[in-house]
Amino acid sequence: MNRITKKLFSYFAAIAIFLSIIVFVGFYNTFRYYTVQHHKSELQMRAETIKEGIESYIGSCTDNQELSAYINVLDDISLADAYFVSKDGATFTCSCSCGTTVTIEKTPTIEVEKFAEEIFESGEYKETEYSGKNGKTIYAGIPVKEEGVTNAVVVIVDTFDVDQKSFMYAIAILIGCLVIALMISIAIASVFAKRFMLPIQKIASTTKELANGNYKVKTQVTDSTEIGVLAKETDILAERLASVEQMQKDYITNISHELRTPVTVIRSSVEALHDGIVPPDKQEEYHEQMLAETISLQRLVNDMLELSRLENDEFIIQKEEIDLGQVL
Repeated sequence: MNRITKKLFSYFAAIAIFLSIIVFVGFYNTFRYYTVQHHKSELQMRAETIKEGIESYIGSCTDNQELSAYINVLDDISLADAYFVSKDGATFTCSCSCGTTVTIEKTPTIEVEKFAEEIFESGEYKETEYSGKNGKTIYAGIPVKEEGVTNAVVVIVDTFDVDQKSFMYAIAILIGCLVIALMISIAIASVFAKRFMLPIQKIASTTKELANGNYKVKTQVTDSTEIGVLAKETDILAERLASVEQMQKDYITNISHELRTPVTVIRSSVEALHDGIVPPDKQEEYHEQMLAETISLQRLVNDMLELSRLENDEFIIQKEEIDLGQVL
């Protein structure tokens, strides 16, 4: 695994782990929140059931023994710590014509009385919660009305905590799923990282061949992404380098030919003069021919130097206006 693949793989793994942590934290808080909300909904249903039962006893004007018995078993009905708080204090008297009076055996705590006062003022169901060492303590209160008037309040106090066994079981399942998903994601990331690196490796191999002077090589990469654009530009570079190489070869061939002709003439003339085979009346002609070839050779060398100077990036072209008619 090369460095880029390792880096891509590590980035993906870091993102996957980060997302797994977010999922875990989100699940943890959501699970606790909706568990508490579900418990609150159950408390409200119990409170409404108790309210309907008490109001049905009050509405039927039965004797106080049945109503008293019902009120004094609210703990069993609500499956929690329940209080019946009356405006009369320790007793409750029906406002209807029967005037049934019930003695309330269970004395509410100060916290319950304060919460009941809020229910008396609002006349509606209300709940609140307090967090402690033993979990959450939830207060649920509902008014008991007679002819639309709140004369009593039922308060249910329940200490609630998430079932740790069920909660840890759910967490274990979630962690197992996250680990499996993470392993699968890492395996998929490894495969995709290798596929992602394949065209880059081909481009790198092509550039290495170009550096070694092989300008006929191609990347053979077809991709619509930026990598494909890079591969296409690399192929164009290879074509241009091949063209430049051919131009250089043609240039050297032409220059060699142009230099060989005057050098050959000069050499043959010098050899003829050196060997003494040139008649005296022809020697001047040979000298003139050698001078002409030397001038031609000098002009050719000067042209080469001028071309080299023009190809220099630091060469500055001086421009000025001229009279085209005068030049013509």
